Amino acid sequence: MTQTRGEKGSRTGRRLAGGSVHRGLFFLAVAETIGPRRASEQDKLEELFEARFSEALKTVGKNFKFVRLYTERGQFKEQILRVIGTDLNGYVLDDCAIDHREQNPLERFNPNNILDAEGIKKITQLTALEKVQENQFTREKEKTPKKQDVEAQEVIPELEKQRV
Repeated sequence: MTQTRGEKGSRTGRRLAGGSVHRGLFFLAVAETIGPRRASEQDKLEELFEARFSEALKTVGKNFKFVRLYTERGQFKEQILRVIGTDLNGYVLDDCAIDHREQNPLERFNPNNILDAEGIKKITQLTALEKVQENQFTREKEKTPKKQDVEAQEVIPELEKQRV
């Protein structure tokens, strides 16, 4: 059995062995914070949590390269949950799902902002590197059949001589 506490230590609940949670005190905390009628209003929930969730995404995202956001989704999710925390004004965050990730278009970056300028530089470097690698792959793909044709033209006369 583990005990969970809110930030001020005033709200407590007990997580039981079966995974059920005594939620009465959490409900009271929600009711005290925003009132029972507004507790399930989406606009109120967004007002309460959007900034906190956004900041968590930014904080954790800074530690991940863009590709790692895809390859290490579990680690990314765990770190976000750690930054957000589990007690949200009486609401309890048990899990989260990251269903969409995308890169902002370069047009949305401000080159006069140092953080945006760093982003522009990084995106430009990575996309240029990917273009070079893609071009090398394409050229190699074009060369391979031609090399095989040349080798065949050289080997076939030798094989014909051996056969005679």
